[in-house]
Amino acid sequence: MLELLISSSFRRSSSSALNGGETGSYCPAGSIKFLVLNTGLLFFLVVCFFCFFVLFFPDNCHMTFSQHLQLSFFHQIKACDCITFSGKNKLSPSSSRQEHRGLLSVRYPMEHGIVTDWNDMERIWQYVYSKEQLQTFSEEHPVLLTEAPLNPSKNREKAAEVFFETFNVPALFISMQAVLSLYATGRTTGVVLDSGDGVTHVVPIYEGFAIPHSIMRVDIAGRDVSRYLRLLLRKEGYNFNTSAEFEVVRTIKERACYLSLNPQKDETLETEKAQYVLPDGSTLNIGPARFRAPELLFRPDLIGDESSGIHEVLAYAIQKSDMDLRRTLFSTIVLCGGSTLIKGFGERLLTEVKKLAPKDVKIKISAPQERLYSTWIGGSILASLDTFKKMWVSKREYEEDRARAIHRKTF
Repeated sequence: MLELLISSSFRRSSSSALNGGETGSYCPAGSIKFLVLNTGLLFFLVVCFFCFFVLFFPDNCHMTFSQHLQLSFFHQIKACDCITFSGKNKLSPSSSRQEHRGLLSVRYPMEHGIVTDWNDMERIWQYVYSKEQLQTFSEEHPVLLTEAPLNPSKNREKAAEVFFETFNVPALFISMQAVLSLYATGRTTGVVLDSGDGVTHVVPIYEGFAIPHSIMRVDIAGRDVSRYLRLLLRKEGYNFNTSAEFEVVRTIKERACYLSLNPQKDETLETEKAQYVLPDGSTLNIGPARFRAPELLFRPDLIGDESSGIHEVLAYAIQKSDMDLRRTLFSTIVLCGGSTLIKGFGERLLTEVKKLAPKDVKIKISAPQERLYSTWIGGSILASLDTFKKMWVSKREYEEDRARAIHRKTF
């Protein structure tokens, strides 16, 4: 997923994570301290004033602009569908349309991590800046834009063109998502396995720089698991046809599915069925589909895909790296992306990688709780550094060198 981070008054304390310190909480709500007077009447008046202030000025009372910006964007990350009315050419990425998505035509401006429809993508960015979300002007803030590994150069140039010429931003920096995810864990060397909705990447990183010849990609990810789950449920007599119903399937995947450590054994056992209450109040009993669907991540051949499983891709990416670096990479595997949140993912991955790695190599997998947003967190850490201003491309530099300026400062 392409993510946008507006550089503002980011908290300096977060930079400690880049140096191996504890990252702590990234979005704490602010607090207001009152001097409580002994007189009961005055205390009552103070409380009444506080309630009035919270009611009419909520943004000012409990969070700074930077914190409000962070919370808004955490919400925005999930609202990346482009939704059009059937038969009309009106696009609305607004979350208010979600309840009507069964009646609408849903388009994804990104496929497998790459922007394919720039008109829709531009409208989503306009929505991010709008009164419904960040409530800020694009001309006032530099932008840190993240991109998927192996993003085509033409796409990077197009993104820069949109932000400098359409949104008129004062400065722009483009960074790889996997590198920022590693920063979020307080590391600069390791291998990141990023499995999101549309694509899975494995990116070995050394001292903050991705190793280009070792990057691996497989077009099997969360959306494919959801589609496979829908197929399995259809075989059990449950039909989910509309885009709104597909969202129900996605929710079932997130709440009920798990990865088995021994799927062959589980196939021979009587699997305990899980009950899931559908939006209409009816109950869905899910059996073996609970572990069969996410098995697709390790066995793409289940849908006739000839791609390697993610465990094989991970091991191969490490083996493609320098020999002196392999032990370090095997011991510093970092997970990120929504698909890695499937129950049992880390344990299953560890089991499979052990079968492929050298016997004397220590394997350690890190699965941060906040890994769904680790790219954004790493971006906020990078943007909070004093040296960040030296990294971005200013509007003046872009006007002088155009695309060359972008490629010169992208790593």
